[in-house]
Amino acid sequence: MNRAPGQPATVSEDTEKVGVDDTVAGRISCKLSDAAGVVWKHIDRWDATMRSKWPFRTMVVEVDPEHAAMETPFRLLVRSAILGFLAICAISVGSSLPASPYTLKLPGAWFFGVPAAGSILPQGTLTPGLYAHGSGSPLLSLVLVYGGLVVFMRVWYGMVRTLSKRPDVPVVYLVAVFALWVLPLLIAPPIFSRDIYSYVAQGDMVTHHISPYRYGPFVLGGDHYSALVDPIWGNVPAPYGPLFLILDGGATILAFHNLILNVIFLRLLAIGGVALMAAFMPYLARSLKRDPAEIFALAILNPVTVFHLIGGSHNDAIMLGLLVAGIAIARKGRPMMGIVICTMAAAVKVPAALGVVYIGFEWAKVKWSTRDTLPEKALSENALPADISFSDRYLKGTPGLYNLDNWLHGRLRSMQRLKGSVEDILHVNLKRLVLAALLSFGVMEALTLISGFGWSWIASLLTPGTVRSWLAPATGIGLLLAGIVHLVGLSSLHTATLLSLTRAAGLLLAAVLAVKWLLNRDSIGIFKAMGMTFLVIVAMGPVVQPWYLSWGIIFLALSSYGRLRSIVIAVSIATAFIGLPGAHHLFKGLFNMDPFALAATLTLLLAALTVPLTPSRRRITEGGFSPDSLSPDVSLTQDGYVGLES
Repeated sequence: MNRAPGQPATVSEDTEKVGVDDTVAGRISCKLSDAAGVVWKHIDRWDATMRSKWPFRTMVVEVDPEHAAMETPFRLLVRSAILGFLAICAISVGSSLPASPYTLKLPGAWFFGVPAAGSILPQGTLTPGLYAHGSGSPLLSLVLVYGGLVVFMRVWYGMVRTLSKRPDVPVVYLVAVFALWVLPLLIAPPIFSRDIYSYVAQGDMVTHHISPYRYGPFVLGGDHYSALVDPIWGNVPAPYGPLFLILDGGATILAFHNLILNVIFLRLLAIGGVALMAAFMPYLARSLKRDPAEIFALAILNPVTVFHLIGGSHNDAIMLGLLVAGIAIARKGRPMMGIVICTMAAAVKVPAALGVVYIGFEWAKVKWSTRDTLPEKALSENALPADISFSDRYLKGTPGLYNLDNWLHGRLRSMQRLKGSVEDILHVNLKRLVLAALLSFGVMEALTLISGFGWSWIASLLTPGTVRSWLAPATGIGLLLAGIVHLVGLSSLHTATLLSLTRAAGLLLAAVLAVKWLLNRDSIGIFKAMGMTFLVIVAMGPVVQPWYLSWGIIFLALSSYGRLRSIVIAVSIATAFIGLPGAHHLFKGLFNMDPFALAATLTLLLAALTVPLTPSRRRITEGGFSPDSLSPDVSLTQDGYVGLES
């Protein structure tokens, strides 16, 4: 606000100064914001500089805006689709080799690449990791898998960048790319995890009416089901909801208790969950005025989705498919159906209950303008005044009933005032919020009755806490404190106690942030708030698994652009490499092989990292692609997009 020199500041100006500049919190916030802006500016400048130099300029599959605008969608995507398919084929072959550490290599685990059923592995074949593999060097498997992953990351990142410059590509082309990339994974064994064998064993328990909520898979004895379960989870009850047990047991029955056929059915369920996400993700993107093709590539073609949800066949795919479908249906104006479907997602894995919470709050939202301008009802001649109760009119002659009615009337008015206060704070209609909760509880109760195992699965929700992983901040801090405490000689504090304290503190912090983002969802954005909430739940949980991060990535992809999109891409690429076995074998092998094999291996890895994956700009120009080749009614905008002449 401008004022004449010497004129005293107004009250509003003084208040504004105090609110923005003179408070300690305001100054700290401004300085942190400025520092973050400077850091991001330097990162952007460094990124632009490094991307223009070799080998970084060859690492990303992308085209310039002019070429992207002139190409047909098929020619724009076909090269990336084929290269991604070849990369996934390399990963599938590398994982299937007998010496691969990326899949389970115990007898009967898959059709090929494992010892025959009933055979005994020779002594010394167990590697120091999660998987048992056959004899021989795993070097070829390591090169194929890591090289394939690097090529796939480059292809996917370049595809996302290309689609950001060409926003009108039909989603059907991306669906075709997704189908092509899934094909090799249908043949490959479950990769990067053996959780699916725990699912199979739990499904077998369901068919024998043994509660997976009370017993671990090892209760089956030494049969072929329990023999493939990771010993970490052998005696641990299942933390999954009743719907997953229903589906799991049904898959076992359909497979006639054939283990490999059961694995195939569970993988098809995971693919069905991702397909459900793919079906509703374009609608959510359009509802946010985002390009559906770019969001589809960012979320569905994401390496975490492809390699962990589908390749590892995790039930998180079913949960996310139902969750995305429920939120999309609620956004179409059917909130009750959305609550039912999101409750089904929570009946697979309980974190999906966050969808029920957000749909319930959106459904119960009360607009201030509506609340403040409601007309008062006119009182008729026979109506009682608002301050005269029923007891004042009819029960004055009966003191006992008169006092009782007055007490009830006072309690009712207190409850109404409390209800109004809560509604004012939350900006919701409590009746609808309670109805949403009752509807969700009813669906969960129905699924629990169908499963036949009761609500004991609630007690198993902390099952992942049996694993002590340094990747989880709450667990890592607890282990670090335990080491320090034991170092100084305070042996009375056990590690389990410190872990319980740090994990409880982490969950409390996650709950506080979740409530904060829920109440500020309108300013933050619903999908951004949900994505951040999922990520903080995973980060502050007792254990962090790579596929858990898909919960937040899927929803952040819907609202990500600019720097947030870069963060989503970086987290997705890093997540695909988290926890992969075999890295120490790769580096150990590099130092122990002969020079010719070492040179060949390094050449293959360098090629996967730096070989250009798109034709050069000179070849594009020679092929006839130029702005002059556009039809007269088509023009290029300043951003390189196609525009029609008006």
